[in-house]
Amino acid sequence: MTLPSIGIIGVGNPLRKDDGIGILLLNYIKKESHRLPESISFIDGGTGGMSLLHIFNRFEVIVLLDAVDFK
Repeated sequence: MTLPSIGIIGVGNPLRKDDGIGILLLNYIKKESHRLPESISFIDGGTGGMSLLHIFNRFEVIVLLDAVDFK
């Protein structure tokens, strides 16, 4: 059984405090990547927004790391 291709995409702007949590989490997970399957790719999406959609078709599973303040 082969593992699905997985893309973990962190988005946000680290200069805007909580808006950078996606990038912070991505970097943390990357540090632990030796414990994870090689089928996982790590992508710093920055503030790409909708322009990141073209990346989605490269993977079978996408994990999007982001934060939203609904106040």
